[in-house]
Amino acid sequence: KLAIYGKLFQPIEDIITEKLIPALTDRSHCFIEERKLLSLPKRYAGLNIVNPVEEANLQLDASRKITEPLKKMIIEQSDSYRKPDLCEVKAKLRQQKANQHARKAKIIRES
Repeated sequence: KLAIYGKLFQPIEDIITEKLIPALTDRSHCFIEERKLLSLPKRYAGLNIVNPVEEANLQLDASRKITEPLKKMIIEQSDSYRKPDLCEVKAKLRQQKANQHARKAKIIRES
C-alpha cells in the first residue's frame, strides 16, 4: 500500500534529474550513480538533494509514527500529553534515517 505513493513523485524526480542537477553541475546529463550520491547528506559527500520517489514512503511512515501518540490522545479523549513518547519516536526515526544514509553511502562507495 505504501509503495504507490513514491510513484506519484516521479515527475518531480524527472525534473530534478533532467534539469536541476545538470544546471548545478554544468553538465548535460545526470548519471544514475551521480544522482544517488547527490541524494546523500553532506557528511556522506552528497548535496542532500533527496529523491522524492525514494523518500515519499519513508516520510509518510515517519509522519504516521510521529502523529500516532496524538491520534491516540484524540481517540481516547485524553488530556494528558507525554512529550517523552514523542521524543523517543523522533529519536528512533532519526537513527533509522542515519542508518539508511550510512548503508546507502557504503553501497555507492563499493560500486
